[in-house]
Amino acid sequence: MNELEWLLLASILLSWLVASMVLRWAEHWQLVQSPNHRSSHVLPTPNGGGLGIVAAALVAGAWLAWSGANQLWPVLALSLPLAWVGFLDDVRHLSAKWRFAVQLAVVAGLLAALGGLPPLVLWLAPWAWACLLWPQWALGWVLLAYAPMVAGVAASGAGRPNVA
Repeated sequence: MNELEWLLLASILLSWLVASMVLRWAEHWQLVQSPNHRSSHVLPTPNGGGLGIVAAALVAGAWLAWSGANQLWPVLALSLPLAWVGFLDDVRHLSAKWRFAVQLAVVAGLLAALGGLPPLVLWLAPWAWACLLWPQWALGWVLLAYAPMVAGVAASGAGRPNVA
């Protein structure tokens, strides 16, 4: 196996180990979410499994950055606030405005660290703009049209009446 295959294997193993540890300690760390009227689950569910993914991504990213991919350092550094806010949200249920503020700050930091946005291409043919904008419009329509139905299916799957 080459180095990248070993890195992939080590990342998978580390992610599994950390997620297993979080699952084992979830109640002690107050990471168990009890079902409520908006939940799609009926049993208490542990949160925080993303810590395993974060740990594996940070280790793999650091290894790649030390191997010469220097542009990964700002990405790794700015992924830490995102991971921290996600963990705090699992523990304390942060409001969306705080999560969005941190996400916006991280994106601004990444743009600054990586040299900003590429120049906009305003000369694209009209059909090219249609190809770029059509998926966003279609996704928005699907979400608006089917979100109430999906909420009803999730509620009924959880053994709750359809309140949508």
